[in-house]
Amino acid sequence: ERAKEQKTKLGQPLAGVNLNLSRMNILYEASVAYWNWRVAHRKLDVINELLKLSIDRESLVRRRVNDGDLPALMIAEAEKEIRRRKGLALKLEREIARYGFKLSLYLWSNRNDSPPILTQDNLSNLQIDPSRLEESAIEAGITRALSVRPELAAIAIQREILNVDLKVAKNMMLPKVDLIYRQGYDTGVNGIRNVFTGGVKMSVPLRQRKARGLIRQAKLDLTKLDLEEQLLKRKITLEVKDSASELNAAYDRFVQAGEELERARAVESGERQRFSLGDSSLFLVNRRERDRAETQEKRIE
Repeated sequence: ERAKEQKTKLGQPLAGVNLNLSRMNILYEASVAYWNWRVAHRKLDVINELLKLSIDRESLVRRRVNDGDLPALMIAEAEKEIRRRKGLALKLEREIARYGFKLSLYLWSNRNDSPPILTQDNLSNLQIDPSRLEESAIEAGITRALSVRPELAAIAIQREILNVDLKVAKNMMLPKVDLIYRQGYDTGVNGIRNVFTGGVKMSVPLRQRKARGLIRQAKLDLTKLDLEEQLLKRKITLEVKDSASELNAAYDRFVQAGEELERARAVESGERQRFSLGDSSLFLVNRRERDRAETQEKRIE
């Protein structure tokens, strides 16, 4: 009975560990929802900028067509590009709404029956300066992960529970001694009234297959738990290293995307100047702007 009580008490911190794990998963899912929502907003800004350029250019093309400087077909091409960019903007607005609904799930107050309405005012002004992770930071991350990951805490509690089972099994190997005490009352003519009796009852287990089996099972379970803990520590270590590798690779791609964006802006500006001088086509100008926008979106991601 005391062993059952001990195992029940150990179940309380184990439940706390599982709750902490659920909190971590929810925080992760909410973070992903927020960043998807934020990225969609940033991409929409890029497309809206392109849309404004195409609308301004359409007016310029119309004037040049009226002046006889461009064929009338260029108006249709300019209008087609406007429609294309409006379609991209509508697609991104739908993405913002989709990610916004998912994000609002994590911001829904228990005191309100309607979901919160998210606007651009909810976009925090984050000043993020991407950087590479040095080896010392990675090693520190591994050490911290091994100390705070709830899975390892759960294994430690499970080990305590198994140790209780092992103690119970070992206790079954010991002789059983019961102290007996009874109190009664002898009635009748010759009764002696209050009666007290006592004694000792002792039993020695002879064939102890069940106890030995439980001891062996508990020891095997402890060995299994040790191996699981060792495997989990290796897995956590590799997870941290893999995450660090992914982050550093993302940083390298970010740097490359920044350099590519600079080149794309330069090409876009040059092509626009050539078009204004009549040395380029509207198709090439639109193509250069799309390339720059794609590179800008890549950098945002």
